[in-house]
Amino acid sequence: MKKLLKNYTNYNLWANSKICYFLSAINETVNDVIMNDRITIINETVYKIWDNETIWYNRFNGDTTSKNTSENFNGSFIEFQKKFLDQSHRLVSYATSLDESQLNSDFEYSTPDGEKFKTQLYRVIMHCVNHSTFLRGQVVTMLRNVGYENLSSLDLETYLKEGQN
Repeated sequence: MKKLLKNYTNYNLWANSKICYFLSAINETVNDVIMNDRITIINETVYKIWDNETIWYNRFNGDTTSKNTSENFNGSFIEFQKKFLDQSHRLVSYATSLDESQLNSDFEYSTPDGEKFKTQLYRVIMHCVNHSTFLRGQVVTMLRNVGYENLSSLDLETYLKEGQN
């Protein structure tokens, strides 16, 4: 399980880095108002990835507040990228620091609505990364819809084939 989570969280970091690359390229070429509005929506979706990973990471470390990090962020896109990728690095470090017994231990958490859950920790880490994958898929679709064609695969299999594991 530990090796799987190491690969999975490193894949997440790799894919988030690629999303930042795509967005850096398109943000530099945006000119008209309609395009700017669409890019804002795309960036907000990427902020959801950041929020998701931050909230779960905080839960893993005992912080039960479910506050979106992006709500108070007013920095530049470059500052966002650093914070976003730093959070993805922290998730990798956290997952790889755990032994098998910790990964298989029960993890209790509550949703923002107060609903309580208990499941194995490794499952929640996988959920966190899988949700980021879902949101990245939305970002890729939106990028295609605004005409961005310089997309490369964000698939786990591509990551593995590139020898990133």
